[in-house]
Amino acid sequence: MNLKLSIITLFSFSIILGSCGVSMHTVRIPEGNSMLLIGGKDGQNGMINPYPNAPEVIATVKNKSAYPVGVRVMDKANKNQIKRFGLRKFGVAKLTIEKDQRLLIDANRAAKVKVTYSLPAPKPVVPKIISSKTISFYLINTTNKSIPLKIPGVMNPNLSPNSESKVNLTIGQEIFLNKVGRRKRILVVTTDIKNGQKIDVSQLY
Repeated sequence: MNLKLSIITLFSFSIILGSCGVSMHTVRIPEGNSMLLIGGKDGQNGMINPYPNAPEVIATVKNKSAYPVGVRVMDKANKNQIKRFGLRKFGVAKLTIEKDQRLLIDANRAAKVKVTYSLPAPKPVVPKIISSKTISFYLINTTNKSIPLKIPGVMNPNLSPNSESKVNLTIGQEIFLNKVGRRKRILVVTTDIKNGQKIDVSQLY
């Protein structure tokens, strides 16, 4: 069955609990329709994203119907499908939706879905250790793909497939995965790292 994109909500109930940063919505989706929940233009979303400027939100989807529904996460720019799965009757799923993604629900039969939006928990701040002591060790890539890294104030190495690179870094130095559109801290140099130690970067993310 070809599902139609529904941008009109037949029934919608929402409540925002500002004090705890949680927003809950319940929508009904007509049979044979898809409802866009996040990522559409003004007026297209079946419900309002309370955190439009957040880099990502946590969406907890609860199927309150007696039939399965489909859940899809799409790339907003190129419309590629990132994730798709069926949510069983009365099932619950938790997803992380990034700012450049869309969340859709597909209903082959009339469905009722409850969605709770929340912000991710703040990442703990790790105090930066300032030290003049350096450690010499190896960053190795055991995969068949290059791994781009960023070592602030030092260099931006690109680890070739199946290779190793010797580095000499101070205690407290951070190392980031530096893929396009994704920067993630994967290592902080500490005294736990021994001189001459080999660290498989692909196991850090």
